[in-house]
Amino acid sequence: MATKKQSEYWTSLKGKKQSPDIIEKRRKALIGRKVSEETKKKIGEKNKISLLGKIPWNKGLTKGTDERVKIIGQRRSRRKEHRCQKCNKIFSLPTSHSRGRKFCSIECYRKSGIKRNINSQFKKGMIPWNKGKRLPQISGSNNHLWKGGITPLRRQIRTSAKYNQWRGNVFERDRYTCQLCNKSGCYLEVHHKKSFNEVIEENNVDSLEKSYGCKELWDINNGITLCINCHCKIDKHRKRTYSIKSKEVYK
Repeated sequence: MATKKQSEYWTSLKGKKQSPDIIEKRRKALIGRKVSEETKKKIGEKNKISLLGKIPWNKGLTKGTDERVKIIGQRRSRRKEHRCQKCNKIFSLPTSHSRGRKFCSIECYRKSGIKRNINSQFKKGMIPWNKGKRLPQISGSNNHLWKGGITPLRRQIRTSAKYNQWRGNVFERDRYTCQLCNKSGCYLEVHHKKSFNEVIEENNVDSLEKSYGCKELWDINNGITLCINCHCKIDKHRKRTYSIKSKEVYK
């Protein structure tokens, strides 16, 4: 139990700001201090008593009777009124959702007969003009991420747009189906009948620019679509285990 002098000392500190050094010393002094079960019960009972019987400050108050409640309501839900262009009905929406809203419901929007105005010249089925093409103004040394050509040549070729287009052409020719087990709808890969390294070495490809001019490298007849299981059986240098999104492990 605290003595009279201690209680007077603590009451004198109420409302006073203490220095950070004193707060830190007091915090360190309380580290590892064990509180008895009786003390815990007393603290819990005092907290219950202090909360019981307290009346909320806004009990019985409304927006019409108290300005504080009105301000809090306006902050929580700021709404804006609109008039529907079809049925002239007045409806309100939060300010975050009311921009450009002209109709109260999807039914009024459909009855109005207004269609979305799409001014884009690009239509469904059109092929972009830059598909499979490199932009020299942002490629190679002109790119802001250029680090002096540290990427290996084989990786540059395999990650290029032309290589992705070549893989896509092989997939389309084989109708996205493994040519050995006729499996489709799974993870597919393109296998080189004549190995990728042999083609590069025989044609003396030592740069990315030279690879674009090598016809044998981009010949779709040198590629075949395989599932990863069949690819591992044919290619000895392929990884023997491979985990895909479906968590199937192939050996």
